[in-house]
Amino acid sequence: MTTRGLMALLLCFGMFTFAATAVYTAEKVEDTKLEDLNQQRENALQERVNVAVLCREATQAAYEAETVTLWQLIDAINGEKEAKLAVSKGSERIKVLRSHLEQMQQLELRMKMLVQVGTTGGSAVNYPLAHRERLSAEIELLEEQIKQSGQGQSK
Repeated sequence: MTTRGLMALLLCFGMFTFAATAVYTAEKVEDTKLEDLNQQRENALQERVNVAVLCREATQAAYEAETVTLWQLIDAINGEKEAKLAVSKGSERIKVLRSHLEQMQQLELRMKMLVQVGTTGGSAVNYPLAHRERLSAEIELLEEQIKQSGQGQSK
């Protein structure tokens, strides 16, 4: 092999090494970026849970004081459920959905009692709304239980 051929070979090897190093470094930077993005996402999801809980608590207090509507309370309760579901896996999801169903059952029962005593809180709109939301919560829990049962059988 001539000196020129050896130089060309070394140059090709050097360029290959440089290219391989550049690709590896770029992938490593991308992995680091991805890790950072995932961490930011997890932090944001957890912050959303904290804010959703505070929002539901404040809205519930406002509802008790009769300064917000039932619609607003249900929206806050649903927001809390969605935030918690986004950070939950497996059986944790069932717990979140059971808790949500219990909240909706209590709300429905309250509206039903208000209808029975004839107060405005149990109006023709509020009781059916609470009933629908309770049914939706029940269905969502059942669907999650079915989904998890199916996953358990396939393993």
